[in-house]
Amino acid sequence: MKGNPKVMAGLQESINLEASRSAQYKLDGIDAKRFGLEIAGDLLTLHQQSEDAQDGLVSRLFFFEGEPEIAAQTAKPHQDFGSLIADHIAAETALVGRFRELAKEAWDAARSTRRTATSTWRTITRSDAP
Repeated sequence: MKGNPKVMAGLQESINLEASRSAQYKLDGIDAKRFGLEIAGDLLTLHQQSEDAQDGLVSRLFFFEGEPEIAAQTAKPHQDFGSLIADHIAAETALVGRFRELAKEAWDAARSTRRTATSTWRTITRSDAP
């Protein structure tokens, strides 16, 4: 099934955002472990959850006959726990905002497609009317 180009572009961007987040969680988990913090395991769990989400997005893009290209941004190491948490909160806030925008774009694209299908159906049924 060929997907809407806007939806496919949003999926591709989401894949790259998840790949970047996954890499950052992995490095943050390693940094937290180096700092001797108990949250290291939690960050590594978030890394795995992010990878699982990325796998789901890749599957969806394949369903729409897309060709995923995974391009993660380079993860940033931290020298102390304060900078790790501050950067983590800022990145998550930005990521959630971008996902919200992408979801709205996908919703609008789907509504546009439904409207086109409905108007086409109405045109067909009207032209076939006696």
